[in-house]
Amino acid sequence: MIPSSTTEPMDTAAQMTANIDDDQLTLNNVISAGSGHKQCVICRQETRSGMVVMPKIARLDLLIIHVMYAPNGIRCCLSHLLDNNRLMPDVKIIMENRQQLASCLSSSEMIDLVTHLLSLLHEAATSPRLDFLDPSLNAEDYLIWTGWTKDQFDNMYNIISPHLRSSSNRHIRNALAVFWIKLKTNLSFRQIGSMFNIPGNGEDRRRRAADAFDSVRQCLVENFVPRHLGVQHLTREDAKKQNTSFSKEFFGGNVTVIWDGTYLYIGKSSSYLINRKTYSGQKHRHLVKFMSLILSNGYILDTIGPFWGTMNDASIAKNIINTCETLIEWCEKGDTMIVDSGFRDVIDSFVEMGYEPKMPEFLTKG
Repeated sequence: MIPSSTTEPMDTAAQMTANIDDDQLTLNNVISAGSGHKQCVICRQETRSGMVVMPKIARLDLLIIHVMYAPNGIRCCLSHLLDNNRLMPDVKIIMENRQQLASCLSSSEMIDLVTHLLSLLHEAATSPRLDFLDPSLNAEDYLIWTGWTKDQFDNMYNIISPHLRSSSNRHIRNALAVFWIKLKTNLSFRQIGSMFNIPGNGEDRRRRAADAFDSVRQCLVENFVPRHLGVQHLTREDAKKQNTSFSKEFFGGNVTVIWDGTYLYIGKSSSYLINRKTYSGQKHRHLVKFMSLILSNGYILDTIGPFWGTMNDASIAKNIINTCETLIEWCEKGDTMIVDSGFRDVIDSFVEMGYEPKMPEFLTKG
């Protein structure tokens, strides 16, 4: 009997039974997807725009994961494919109004199928041990390794993929994974190169993984960060919509920006001068500082830096006012600048530029 559910892969090849006649071989445990071109083989939707001929590798995914054979030329919706090539891992096969017939293959089809399966086995033997092209990689895997959900990872990939190219050593998707795995786990590039089965010896793997990291970093800075960080990514009207009822009540309807200095710990440098400039007497550690500009509801407008660890909030703010032309052009007179007491030496500069600085006031000593 043919199984009514095709969502589980076959445990062993021994489960497959076959009947052979002079012209065809019948696979009793493999459901036939049919050979019609008028419907999507996955969701059974009628032919429409956005439908493509199902790639060979996607048809093999269908066979291995869902125990369903689809002949060459069968069609499916583009939305069911990962990277226009592999079958989406969470795709659901619609079985309603579908005859569950055994697959009958001609000798030539069987030869092609065996050839394709052998090719797939060869690719599996040489493919990365961790492969972000693998449709079986689930949402938990993405979150554990990269710190991002699969949808967030896909969004970044779609943005940077037109600006990077794959190489013989790695696919763009795996290069993006290398970048985030390095940041999240701090594994060495040699370890990451081994994990992705990058060709070459240990030093070659280290160098190629590092090159992939640098390429993705530069691409993200140029094509991803400007969409989500910096005053250029948000209009003033959109910024005003971030005002809370609290900020409107106390500060009015203009743009309200909270200035907040933060820092990032770093290791010691081999340079004596850099060690001096990055050492914070307050934290007793080496660090670099950043200035975050945050709207009243917590939306991050921009993060500017890095600055030396010896600089205080006021000196950093003065530096930004004097050098960050895009920020000054974006802000307007009457905007509210909320700061803490560490910014007291820059209050006069805010007033001179027409801003309305707001700083907590405390009772004098005694």
